Amino acid sequence: MDRIPLIAEFLASVNKLKKTIFSEIQPIFDRHGITHAEWFTLDLIDENPGLSIKDIALTIGMTSSAATQIVNSLFEKGLVERKEEPVDRRIIHIHPSAQGVTLCLILKKEQMLMLATLFEKLTDEELKTYLSLQDKLLAPIQKERII
Repeated sequence: MDRIPLIAEFLASVNKLKKTIFSEIQPIFDRHGITHAEWFTLDLIDENPGLSIKDIALTIGMTSSAATQIVNSLFEKGLVERKEEPVDRRIIHIHPSAQGVTLCLILKKEQMLMLATLFEKLTDEELKTYLSLQDKLLAPIQKERII
């Protein structure tokens, strides 16, 4: 059996779901004055305080320059703090500020409320099956990631 058409259909479905979720979540970001890239980066920093710019760039899959621009924007908004390495001041670790931690909690809660309405169409068993299949697909990829 040629699986290529099924895989293509799967990818189209994943992209449609991603676009739907992003379009539903965007007003939440707009309300809080944060972009999707800033949110993704802030959430990463909140979950892994003390990352370097290089770590952030590698984890997200962007250049160090792009990661620096996003972190600078988060810093200007008061959402992250930069802490120098005591031994080598050239090394900067990025931590969420108190305001950043609070915003993460608020955004996660608002996102969960929005996603709950999207996923209410699935039974608990269907959702568990979906998550299990997703984990099976992602497991080999996640082993290669830093974080």
